Amino acid sequence: SDTGQVHDIMWQNFASGLFYNATDTNSKDSYEQLRQLLDQIDKTRGTLGNRLFFIATPPSMFTGIIQRLHEHGLNKSPT
Repeated sequence: SDTGQVHDIMWQNFASGLFYNATDTNSKDSYEQLRQLLDQIDKTRGTLGNRLFFIATPPSMFTGIIQRLHEHGLNKSPT
């Protein structure tokens, strides 16, 4: 049906904006590489820093990860 085709197109557009990045959460270099990847995505997709992070780690690691995201300018509001 036409509705199925529209949903497929919408899903393909959405899914093309999903990215996976395995990171050593204790490595400053990993956050710099992540920042560079996100900057490139912003340029190619026009996302202007609009990001959602899914962090699959134990809760005990969240605080350190969020702090390091902040230190590298990765948790700012979109521009």
